Amino acid sequence: MCKGNYLLDKISSKYKSKTKSRRILHIVKLILKISTLPIISSINKFVAKRRDYYLFTFVNGASLSKKFRKCGYFPRIGTGCVIYYHGKIEIGNYISIGNYVTIYNESNGGKIKIGDNTHIADFTLISGVGGVEIGNDVAISSGVKIYSHSNDYKNKEKLIREQIKTEKIAIGNNVLIGANVVILPGVEIGDNSVVGAGSVVTKNVPKNTIVIGVPAKPLKIRQ
Repeated sequence: MCKGNYLLDKISSKYKSKTKSRRILHIVKLILKISTLPIISSINKFVAKRRDYYLFTFVNGASLSKKFRKCGYFPRIGTGCVIYYHGKIEIGNYISIGNYVTIYNESNGGKIKIGDNTHIADFTLISGVGGVEIGNDVAISSGVKIYSHSNDYKNKEKLIREQIKTEKIAIGNNVLIGANVVILPGVEIGDNSVVGAGSVVTKNVPKNTIVIGVPAKPLKIRQ
């Protein structure tokens, strides 16, 4: 007995109509044929890879969570991240930190606080020397640089590298920071604001405001 007739008999045993059985057999054959296509194999490999990556981020987050000063539920932390002085960092629930993110601090530096449901994308740098507070539901795109300390050069009698000034950075809730943005010391970004990609933020951003440029300037108010 050929395979096709065998399948048809098996399906026919469950359905009285031969026409309906043949349709179901045709669908089964089509599914089997599609499953052997190279693109399906590629999709399966991609899905498996993403599944393994997500599993890694949860495991990595769980292993690091005990080191933080305070940590919420289910943190996800990617590969290649460099985090200084975990004891100065508080993170909320369900935060996601991408790959190769650096969270820098010093022994006498400020506190870094990251709110709930906040995502920090790959290759972001956060300097917490002067203190950094990031609200809830914030999306920080890849390559963002957040500096809460910089060099002062007013005193000509001292080396510039020895003249350090620190100022806290505060980012509100529901804020979008575009790719490769630079945020300088002392800046406050209000709730529901958007900073366009490539901007350099040197002054405070009011809430519900879209800013862009070097230096960043208001583009429009979100209604």
